[in-house]
Amino acid sequence: MLRKGKSKINYVQYFEKLLEELPADMQGLVTPPASIYLFNTDPGCKKLSEEQGQLFHHLVAKLQYISKHTRQDIQIAVAFLFTRVRDPDTNDLKKLTKVIQYLRNIKHLHWQSSQAINQNCEMTAHSVHPDMRSHTGKYMTLGKRAT
Repeated sequence: MLRKGKSKINYVQYFEKLLEELPADMQGLVTPPASIYLFNTDPGCKKLSEEQGQLFHHLVAKLQYISKHTRQDIQIAVAFLFTRVRDPDTNDLKKLTKVIQYLRNIKHLHWQSSQAINQNCEMTAHSVHPDMRSHTGKYMTLGKRAT
């Protein structure tokens, strides 16, 4: 139940549709969205097939949408995974699976803000380059100063 001056945002329906697209090996629940090995890469690791690579890219793009709008807690993991969409390997797929399992575990949580935050100005810009790398910027004011 919302009180006056509060707003609630969730993407449960969007995430439920995402869950329907997932392969069976992405089942399960985990607590942290990323492991301590998130930024480790192994040049000798087996690369994903073309079909798996396209699915990887598709899922990472959907997770980026979710992370930018309501789930800022997965932004670091998703940003790293987005750097790997050109040539993903099996370790990257495991990292993606962990983020999805985390979201499945906390999908009932929502973002809620008070009226004071709603009165602030926020501007976000996002761009994807031809090499599939992205840039994002955010500008937010609290009162009259930028943060």
